[in-house]
Parts: sequence; C-alpha cells; structure tokens
Amino acid sequence: MIIYQSSWNIYEPAVESEFFNNLKLYINVIQMPLFISISGYLYYFYIFEKKKQENLTSFTWKKIKRLLFPYGIVSLIYFIPIRMILGFDGYQGSGAIKAVLMVSGIGHLWYLVMLFNVSIIAYALVKYIKNDRSIIIIALLVFFISSGNPSKFEIKRTLFYIIFFMIGYYLRKYRHANLNMKQNIRLFIMHIILSVAFIIYINTIGSNFTIVGKLLFIFANTVGLISYYGLSTNSIENSKISNTINSKLFKTIDRNSLGIYLFHEPIIFIIYSFIGSKSIYPIFLVLVCLILSSSISIVITECSRKMKFYALIGEGK
Repeated sequence: MIIYQSSWNIYEPAVESEFFNNLKLYINVIQMPLFISISGYLYYFYIFEKKKQENLTSFTWKKIKRLLFPYGIVSLIYFIPIRMILGFDGYQGSGAIKAVLMVSGIGHLWYLVMLFNVSIIAYALVKYIKNDRSIIIIALLVFFISSGNPSKFEIKRTLFYIIFFMIGYYLRKYRHANLNMKQNIRLFIMHIILSVAFIIYINTIGSNFTIVGKLLFIFANTVGLISYYGLSTNSIENSKISNTINSKLFKTIDRNSLGIYLFHEPIIFIIYSFIGSKSIYPIFLVLVCLILSSSISIVITECSRKMKFYALIGEGK
C-alpha cells in the first residue's frame, strides 16, 4: 500500500486512495520498531531459552551469513538489475558496487545491514553490561542523540532503532508479567492516540526527529509493542487462532519469511510498471501486489533452497 502514500515519489498511482495513505502513515509509526523488536524477542528465546549461546566471533559470522550475504548477493544479481531494467538511474559503471558498499539506493535492503549492526551491539550490551536498567538507559541515550536518517553503513538508523530491539528482548524475558486482555486493549487505544498525535505533530512541523517528536515516537511504540505482544499472547490461547498458526500456509510463510522480504519489492515495481498507470480500484491493486509479490518470492526462495543456493536466502551452512 506504500504506492498510495503521498510521500512515495517512485511511482504515482492513477487513482489516489486517502484510506491507504492514512493507513500507511500509521504503519510507518509502528512497522520498523515492531520488526526490530521481533528480532530482539527471538534473540532472547534462542540464546537463553534454547541455550544457543555463542562467542562474539561465532555469533558475528552467523549474522554475516544470515544478513550480509543475502544483502550483497540480492542487491547485485536481483535488486539493482531489475531497477536498471525499469529505468532507475544511479547504477551505471561502478554505481552498483558503490550503492551496495555504501548501503545507498538499495531500497528495502538497508534493513538487513541495520539489523546486523543492531544484533552485534545488542550482543555486546547483554554480554558485557548485563544490568537491565543500564542497558535500557544506554539504548535510550543513543536513540535521542541519533537522527534515524539514512547514512553510510546505516549507523544512524542503527543507533535510532536499537532501543526497540531491546524492548523486544525484555518483552520475552519478562513475558510472565503479561497483562490481561482488557489491560492490553487499553494500552492499544493509548498507542493509537499517541500515534495520531505523532503523525499530526510531524505533519505540522515537517520533522519527526525533534525531542518532542522522539518522545511521542518512543512512547507510542513502547505502549504499542507491549499491547501488540500482549494481545498476541492472549489471542494464541484461542483454539481457532492456534490452528491457523499451525496451518500449512502459515508454516510456509514462516519458513520463507526472509525470502519474502528479500524479493518482494522489485516484484511490486514490475507489477506496478505494467498496471499502475491504469484506473484500478486501490484495494484490487494492493491485493494483486501482496499476493503476487509474496507468492513469487516464496517460489524464488524454495527454488534457491532446492538448488542449494543457501547464501542467497540467508541459510548458509
């Protein structure tokens, strides 16, 4: 639905959608903190519950294979070539190599580099500082001094988002302190109110990186993440939802989740280059992009797995 966001300047849809534009404004508030917090949540699960503790060298190498290998390979043999075919500039000559090395102009793939950085820093914080309060204070301090803007090697966004990795980490660590359904719903309502206040604020002043903007952002997302995780835990107790999680479709998506992320964006660009200029109902175009980009990404991931091209999909042995 990003294609209907007014700030997206890659393609201009023939039919505008105020609904999807406003919905994407909200999603922009929660999506990155949510994704990163899931990584922190799973980090605690694997390290401390599955007892898969590793030294820094082993941990770093595993993250290189999981995140940086796919980043470099997908950028060079998939993302950039498709962009060049579709008429994007900036990749001629040594431009492609520079884009990959500087983490510039590589679309959604910047997230992999940032997540790698965050994972290594989080490992060091947990291993060497250990005190929960000190770790949160450090993560908050770097959040407030960082801009969250794109930068070389994604250093600024690393500092900006590491607090959300740690929030996910502590949500798993202290999961037994879960709130009940009513309390989580109240928190979710508070999250929506704070998110709307943040959106109004940044639309008024034109920047979300002031102190006030950061305070609104951190409060909205902290409350939101607690409520999202709490509501998820409450909902899993429902047998119908539990059955859905154990369904074949859900397991297929789960197994290929990284591949879906790696391959989906260029597919959306290709779809949009063919039908985006036509007068199509927004909901139809969104569904076409969602279904086709996810399905094709899963096929590419499964084919890579069958051909044992594990480095491409972050499953290097």
